Amino acid sequence: SEKMKNKRCPSSLTIFTGILLLASLTGCIEFDTDKEEKTPGTVYKPIWYPGLYWVYTFTTPEFQQIVSKMVVAADDGINHLVGISTLLDAQRHAVLNFNPVLGRVRMEDMAVYEKGVPQVILSFPLKERKIWNFSLLDVENFTAEVKKIWTADLASGERTVLVEVEALAASGERMHYVYDSEAMWLRSLNFTSSDGETKLEMKLVSYGDGFSGTVYFVRGRDLYNGDYTSTVGEPVVEIYDSFVDTGHPRYGAFDNLIYFLEVKTDQDGSGSLYLRDHTGESALTRSFGPNTEESSLGTIPSSSGNWTVEINLQGNAHLRLRVAGGIVYSWDV
Repeated sequence: SEKMKNKRCPSSLTIFTGILLLASLTGCIEFDTDKEEKTPGTVYKPIWYPGLYWVYTFTTPEFQQIVSKMVVAADDGINHLVGISTLLDAQRHAVLNFNPVLGRVRMEDMAVYEKGVPQVILSFPLKERKIWNFSLLDVENFTAEVKKIWTADLASGERTVLVEVEALAASGERMHYVYDSEAMWLRSLNFTSSDGETKLEMKLVSYGDGFSGTVYFVRGRDLYNGDYTSTVGEPVVEIYDSFVDTGHPRYGAFDNLIYFLEVKTDQDGSGSLYLRDHTGESALTRSFGPNTEESSLGTIPSSSGNWTVEINLQGNAHLRLRVAGGIVYSWDV
């Protein structure tokens, strides 16, 4: 069948994937750079099918290097449906918005979605000096350009074609990423803010096909994002804030709310947090003393209506709270 024609030979891919999984114990996929050679040409859109997977390391300011497996679960005739192998990772993405590939990838052009709008981050067919525009990760109007296309021999003996893309935004953000034709998706991605801070780094550890199991996607909608600091000079900071849970405007009521909490205090710092629903019941309560440094992610029941946020900080203390509504999807592959 046509679908089978587009699949790689299972035996060679299985051996190659095993080698890559062993390599993941020491780092990301390595190329024999001595054998790299520049080859001009054209790189065409990959053909995905259920069971394809990629294992990436993700690094952001909120956490240092988590490892997640993304899987092509199915398609709906328009989009590939892409999940992740654990519900926790799906929830983490929903509240921190660091993995735009999860959920849907449009089949016709491999566009990912930003706030429901497809964004072409790889304008196939790819050719050197090709230029296009997209928006992603809350940054408007990146201008992307293919900087280089070359072939490289993998350490396993396989050969791949790599495509280097650089995307710059007028506001100063920069995105640099490499497409790998053998993996059929990104080998790496680095996203930096206008002041040079790394906001997201992705590195491919391994990939393959034949995944079997359940994968998850949590459709998130941002509800609250607060970042507060007190100092010795301003010893007490009291915050009374609110947000509204009315469900997703298109997909209905949330299954739950997902929160990310980050706290840091010095030896003279302390504070407290109360998150209450419209009935006045506390769904999230935290107290923290001096020399605290922690971050946590969890869920609380979704309760339609107003929510109240109360934060008290004293001395040198910092608190960040993000809350998103989440609708959970799962697929069996």
